[in-house]
Amino acid sequence: MSICQVPQASQALISPVLAGVLGMAALIMVSLRLIQRTVFNRLFGLDDGFIVAALVCAAPLNCAMFPMHKFGLGRNIWTIPFDHITKELELLYVAEVCYMASEALTQLSFLAFYLRIFPIPRFQIICYCLMGLSICFGISNTFVMIFQCTPVPFFWSGWTGEYKGSCININGYSWYKAAVQIGMDVGIIGLPIWPLLHTAMGAKKKAQIILMFCTGFL
Repeated sequence: MSICQVPQASQALISPVLAGVLGMAALIMVSLRLIQRTVFNRLFGLDDGFIVAALVCAAPLNCAMFPMHKFGLGRNIWTIPFDHITKELELLYVAEVCYMASEALTQLSFLAFYLRIFPIPRFQIICYCLMGLSICFGISNTFVMIFQCTPVPFFWSGWTGEYKGSCININGYSWYKAAVQIGMDVGIIGLPIWPLLHTAMGAKKKAQIILMFCTGFL
């Protein structure tokens, strides 16, 4: 309750629940993929390596949600002890950096998978171009997150008003980054539709396979 006896809205449980459920789902799916690729097929490819690297980068992001919940994530900032705010922002900083790397590696895994199953020269050129774009965008996003504040510790200590520093307009940057990233994601997920339409399979089989690939849009 607040000082005016008004119940404080809280979304504190959302982050740890999502991190736990979706993080465990990702771990299970990647593990099953690795078992299938290494035990049964014995064909561990570049796309598998990228997705393992993405999972490794995503692990600190997911794990950070639990102590962040403890330190007040999802609650009104005026109800959080001062030292907890600093600790929460330190964890948020780590999570943001890890997220950028994991996102780029996931895209690279998709594109490396396409290179393996679609040996079409023009299609592969497009894949390589998108891989280069994803690498450049991923590296630039990661560096922006690392150096978004000057000096860097101002990210988690600047709220106190006791330190001098500055930060970029992270809200504006987030909208720009999200727009570009969503465009890239849609392009990457929809990329296999073109070669699939030109295969010798029947219309029903094409539709089934295209629908399978399109589930990624969800």
